[in-house]
Amino acid sequence: MSKVSLCMIVRNEEIMLEKSLASIVDIADEIIIVDTGSTDRSLEIAKKFTDKVYHFDWIDDFATARNYAQSLASQKYILRWDADCLLRPGDMKKLLDAKAKDFLHSDLYFMNYVEGFEIDSNNNYQVAIKESLFFFYKRQYFHWKHPIHEELLGNDVSFKPKIVTDDDIYVMHHRKESKKDWRTKQNLDILKHNLKPNSKNYERILYFYARELYFDSQYNEAIKYYKKLLKLSTTVDIKAYVLEKILFSLFYQDAYDRIIEFVNDLEAIKHSRITLLKADISCLLDPLRAKIYYLEYLENPFEYSFNSFEYDVERFEIHPYIQLGKLSIHESKVDEAKKYLNIALNKKCSTTTLTKIKALLKFC
Repeated sequence: MSKVSLCMIVRNEEIMLEKSLASIVDIADEIIIVDTGSTDRSLEIAKKFTDKVYHFDWIDDFATARNYAQSLASQKYILRWDADCLLRPGDMKKLLDAKAKDFLHSDLYFMNYVEGFEIDSNNNYQVAIKESLFFFYKRQYFHWKHPIHEELLGNDVSFKPKIVTDDDIYVMHHRKESKKDWRTKQNLDILKHNLKPNSKNYERILYFYARELYFDSQYNEAIKYYKKLLKLSTTVDIKAYVLEKILFSLFYQDAYDRIIEFVNDLEAIKHSRITLLKADISCLLDPLRAKIYYLEYLENPFEYSFNSFEYDVERFEIHPYIQLGKLSIHESKVDEAKKYLNIALNKKCSTTTLTKIKALLKFC
């Protein structure tokens, strides 16, 4: 069995820190906590779990702080962990089983990272938005780089790591519960400082800067930088993701007249994410065309994978059936509408979505 060093960098994390560590402590053979200037009870809480608590003078560089934490670790695997993350209840046994199997001798061990979720009346987690993200890595092979949204790189550029993905374990990101509203401004400031067009990391920083603006509901600013990213990006997956975020930004502002600017971009990209966008846009202009696009999407849906970029479970797996149900109701095709809505009803969805589906079924 491989041993694990849990490494964290923290600052003013008293709201979530104890729950976060309690959820994951059983996997750790040692816990390294590096504090970057807390003024609350974070240090007191950290010392309940470990005597390996250190100070690091903050220099607006997450990678340097993570590398410092890693330098203090001694075990084969590092678990990178954040104070606003909790392991999903019941998943520790699965994680301990993975550890007992040496994480299948992987160099990088990925799990589900959940950005959006709902806890239902039975205390079950209903996953909304997720990505596949590595949490365990072999200490001797890697280091961190980039001051923000840091990236793990191999010490040897020719090294090809063995990657294993565990789709049964979920890490829940309690962004809102942590109440770290100051973090958004901090991230935007660091990203803007590093947003240099001549830098070899420009595209990467541009992506994160636009995304941070989007999460902060600065939609027009987000669109401005997403448009720059659209011109630079080379992969279809990223282009589809960026267009989705641009059009969502316009939807959220009811700026439907501006959507026409991006029609040519949509037509030029063949991607299931784009098919779904075209269906949603067509609902505003041509419902019959929308129905064709939704059916086309269901023949080739966007599926969760290693490169999914914020996989919205309800959007990609339930939303098309709800929309087809609505469109069928408008066409007075009651049996057809009932069929689509019952498919949606039988999928795992949030309480809000469940209520919406049941309300639509009343028209059937």
